[in-house]
Amino acid sequence: MQREYSVGWYKTQEGFAYKKMDQDESNKNDVVVVLGSRDISEEEPREVVDTPEIPFVGRNLGRNLERFSAFMRDISGINGQEPSGNEQADNEKVSNEQAGNEQASNRSFCELPSQSSSARNNFVVLGKEFDNAVDAKDRVSSLLWMSYRCGFEPIPKSEDGPKPIFFFSSIVFNKQTLNNLKNLKSLLDNENFTSDAGWGCMIRTSQNLLANTMLKLAKSKQEEKKEKQNKAEDDKKQNEVDDKKQNEVDDKKQRDKEIFSQIIALFQDNIKSPFSLHNFIRVVSGSPLQIKPGQWFGPNAASASIKKLTAEQNEKNDADSLVPVPFVYVSENCDLYDDEIEEIFQKEKKPLLLLFPIRLGIDQVNKYYHDSILQLLASEYSVGIAGGKPSSSFYFLGYENDDELIYLDPHSPQMVEEPINTNSYHVTEYSKLNIEMLDPSMMIGILVKTMAEYQSFKLECTSSKNKILHFHPLVTVVPQESSITQSWEEVQGGEEEDFVNLNVKKNEEEFIDLGK
Repeated sequence: MQREYSVGWYKTQEGFAYKKMDQDESNKNDVVVVLGSRDISEEEPREVVDTPEIPFVGRNLGRNLERFSAFMRDISGINGQEPSGNEQADNEKVSNEQAGNEQASNRSFCELPSQSSSARNNFVVLGKEFDNAVDAKDRVSSLLWMSYRCGFEPIPKSEDGPKPIFFFSSIVFNKQTLNNLKNLKSLLDNENFTSDAGWGCMIRTSQNLLANTMLKLAKSKQEEKKEKQNKAEDDKKQNEVDDKKQNEVDDKKQRDKEIFSQIIALFQDNIKSPFSLHNFIRVVSGSPLQIKPGQWFGPNAASASIKKLTAEQNEKNDADSLVPVPFVYVSENCDLYDDEIEEIFQKEKKPLLLLFPIRLGIDQVNKYYHDSILQLLASEYSVGIAGGKPSSSFYFLGYENDDELIYLDPHSPQMVEEPINTNSYHVTEYSKLNIEMLDPSMMIGILVKTMAEYQSFKLECTSSKNKILHFHPLVTVVPQESSITQSWEEVQGGEEEDFVNLNVKKNEEEFIDLGK
């Protein structure tokens, strides 16, 4: 007898269950497949969410069509004026829905019906561990967030580079960018880029990494300054303690605002701001990489841009500046030499930002490196990772329960505002990506302020057997007469040999391995 089935998503307290029910009267047993939830075959009946053959596809398609229809109705009344208060709220709602859609698209099929946040108990954000999601979100909201921007100072297209109109579809379905005719006109400019939507995500995540590095340095500098002041004021009377504490809280809030404002000003989208999108493109277009406006950056281009721009800024930056700029060291092969690092600290006398533009696999990150990635994110010296999915870059801050990476998503276009709206540089929620879906191409950032911190970081990595970074101890070079007596012709060997042996022995106890 042929059996008939009804299928659908059933809601449970812990997630969703995909239930397949046998309608054959001779066998009324339920067949239940549970994803991210406990088995519900013995539970009371649940509400059926959908019952098509492939439930989640039909549901998402319907919702997307509804959103598109509503979006077209909303933008049909464009009048070239600033949005009203209600329109502003609608814009934010649309933007939040789009961000939610992007977040959902970053999850695999098996991740959609995941466990609730209440079941989680391990959160790590830039080296700090939390036991609940609320504190983790508070930490994330205190960081800086750079995203796509629209309406910025024009960047002329390259003669042999992409045309701005190619990226029109990345912008047009965001209602927030279509609130006035002036902006719509700039989007149709085929000679100048006025938005980086569709191509600038790696630049934005690199800005995120650098901006939060500078934020960490600025706050650390203020804390050290405050500690010195407190030591000098230990002789104050006890009855002044309460007033002093309140004043310290107020002072800290004011200093934090000043720090945020100064850092954000350095990243504004114009040629005068040292770490702007414009300057990221400027320095790398003149490098051997020759990346043009509209072309996607990779980790190598991003790290090269950061190194060049920080060097330029350090040449003119005041040592007493509220926002310190680090010296940047780039290691493409992930090798760190103790003597070289020590020399940098002695010469530059600045905090050191270590950047590692790497590829840890072919199509996806090899599982061999998963634990090492988590260890680096959990380090107190971590300033995050810029990477993501193929052709989509995210700023990774930490992880939940050793399998889901926490990240900030730059793929939400926002308008350039005058005066600067600092609230648009923060988020209240974070996104997640299963580590299995992480793209192997990424840029890892580590910040150490002293040689002692470098040694501490080195100990963290070596004790945990980190498989990404390689440390080399101090080497003392003793001049000695070389025992190599072969000429270049002799090393090449005879005519019948097809290769040169680069492992040339110096003596019986040591050799030079040029393959390392």
